[in-house]
Amino acid sequence: MPDALFVPDGDRFVPTELCRGPWRPDAQHGGPPAALLARSVERAAGDDGMQTVRLTVELLRPVPLAPLAVVARIARPGRKVQLVEASLRTDDAEVARAVALRIRRHELPVPADADRRPLPPPGPDAGSASAPPWVLPDVPAFHSHAVEHRFVAGGLPIAPDADPSDGLLEVVLIPKLGAPEIALLAAEIVLGKHLSSNATVFRRAKKISVRSRPGMCFNVDGELVGNAPAVFQILPRALNFVVK
Repeated sequence: MPDALFVPDGDRFVPTELCRGPWRPDAQHGGPPAALLARSVERAAGDDGMQTVRLTVELLRPVPLAPLAVVARIARPGRKVQLVEASLRTDDAEVARAVALRIRRHELPVPADADRRPLPPPGPDAGSASAPPWVLPDVPAFHSHAVEHRFVAGGLPIAPDADPSDGLLEVVLIPKLGAPEIALLAAEIVLGKHLSSNATVFRRAKKISVRSRPGMCFNVDGELVGNAPAVFQILPRALNFVVK
């Protein structure tokens, strides 16, 4: 197993298997190219008393598992504010770019009530490691072998009262809404109050048929699995388990 995302090769960087993403076996996850661009931004700017406060990354096309060249330049110099641009290329085309905003660091007095701020969330040691559902155990990739997923608190349970043992599907329907109503509903989802909202329709069922005009596709855990019409249903005792 490699111990790095990229291996330097002259003025290029060769991605290892740990850069692979979940979508295509020959394409990278978005994380490694973003990290490579961020590294180039910091090195181009140097330690000049400035701090990167915003980094915008654009993935222009799938980034292949192929040698990459990265170039960065200071697009807007300044004593207080700077802009740094970086470009990531294969032999044939630009595949990603980044723009960084940097501002000068300055010592500020700490407010007297700083210790009254809310406590930070629990650290990684308080959580439990959990592999993403799209992991292929025998295929090294960034999301499965280069980073670790830990759940420490929170989450957005769309069906918070779901009971895996009741044999029913929990269905939350959201009708067509305007932008203000969507923003309000998003806040209610964060607070766990969306099931009592007039903006949602909640049902429990053993079988659901979906038809759509115009047609629609279904996204399941980030994967496109098919098109409407479709049927979702509970199949009792459909799985057999072997316990050793």
